[in-house]
Amino acid sequence: MSEFQGATGATVTWTKDGSTFSPEGVTAREDGSLRIEGRSNQIDGQYTLDVVSAYGRASTPIFIRWKQGNSDFK
Repeated sequence: MSEFQGATGATVTWTKDGSTFSPEGVTAREDGSLRIEGRSNQIDGQYTLDVVSAYGRASTPIFIRWKQGNSDFK
């Protein structure tokens, strides 16, 4: 998806299901956050944030599932 250098020199990488593929509407931001916009089943999956610095490596997964809501707004 995206790899960039953080302010501390750490390398920040987001992946989806182990791949650098980024579905439409999903953007990795330079502050390390993940922005999800849009409505697609392609968004479903495991996203992993991987941070590597001089002090070591940290990784954490998040799981996202798109759920169609009720669009009856009045």
